[in-house]
Amino acid sequence: MKTLPDRPSMDHLRQQAKELFAGLRENQPNLTLSGAQTLLAKQYGYRDWPTLKAEVDRRRADVKTAAPKLAAELADRFDLGRPTGPMEALTFSWAGQVWALTTDRGNWRLTEFLDYTPTDNLEVEFRLVEAAVAAGVPTAEPVRDRTGRPLAEVEGRRWRVHRDLGAGTEVAIPITAGTAVQIGRIVGTLHRLRLPAPGPVNQWISCRADEDLLRRQLERSRAADAPWTEAFERALPGLLTLAATVVDDRDPAEEPILSHGSPGPGTFLRRNGGELLLTGWDHACSIPPSWELGSVLEHWGTEPGGALNEATVSAIVAGYREAAGAEPYLELGMFSGTVTGWLTWVESRVNVALGANDEKARDHAARELPGLLDTPLTVAHLERVLAAARKPALVA
Repeated sequence: MKTLPDRPSMDHLRQQAKELFAGLRENQPNLTLSGAQTLLAKQYGYRDWPTLKAEVDRRRADVKTAAPKLAAELADRFDLGRPTGPMEALTFSWAGQVWALTTDRGNWRLTEFLDYTPTDNLEVEFRLVEAAVAAGVPTAEPVRDRTGRPLAEVEGRRWRVHRDLGAGTEVAIPITAGTAVQIGRIVGTLHRLRLPAPGPVNQWISCRADEDLLRRQLERSRAADAPWTEAFERALPGLLTLAATVVDDRDPAEEPILSHGSPGPGTFLRRNGGELLLTGWDHACSIPPSWELGSVLEHWGTEPGGALNEATVSAIVAGYREAAGAEPYLELGMFSGTVTGWLTWVESRVNVALGANDEKARDHAARELPGLLDTPLTVAHLERVLAAARKPALVA
């Protein structure tokens, strides 16, 4: 389920509906724009477009703002200029609350980290973003504080800042073949850099949750009478099959590189004129290139409801080949990181939903789990993605 920001924009939602309409119209010629608006509203958890609009109006009338003293201190610590308006809550991300601030030097996004959000990866992220920008990848650049550090502690909380590049609409699934080619080119450009891996492959995608751990999480859910328990029980046999079947057993193993880590839905914005911006570099990590490509194909090729858009998958591969200058590895093992990451995410969502100190984080995880477990990742689905990746793309 998509998450509505704290300060949503109807203009952005209308553009998202147009993107959704364009993507679906290729396979659903009878779809109308109003029908796409209804589908988008349901993706956000609302029954129809008027209900979604009413919620947007309510949230915009009740925007949370930070204390002016805090905004001024953050602006000073990161040398952003003088605030010209209130610092407003924008959205809630995996890392914490995101705020928007305008100063006499521009617009900024400030992330207030949760207590448990790791920060040991920020220097690695900065190195990757700087190289990506030099290679022509459009993105919102992170900002260091006055001492050169990637984050600062202010009033007992950890903060980081990105430059806000202005209005942009989140690229939503399904996407057109042209957008798929653009995404493939951006990922291929990152892989062509061949930046040395900063260490072993990220544990999130390399240390797979085993059967005992998954069963323990199910028992914890039962004991708490959690609303996702029945969905977990139904999904567990398939999860165990998935974990045992999809492995990357190449010998020698593919050398990892430093890359984005998760350039899937929620990380691309479309600016006026059609340019795509890649955001969400928080998960920059050591990753085998084929694993990242496999994740991109599965995430962007899977439409709401679980259907596979084969044209999207083949178009991404075409764009990737063009930019990477190399033939990608196309075997089931390319989804090894996707499977491990998905199982890890399910396991971690249970931990957060049942034990996080932050109430908002608990609620967010609890709302996400039923959808994850009702439409789980399967071996059959990954085999279909692989078959589509091997087909020639029907785009120019």
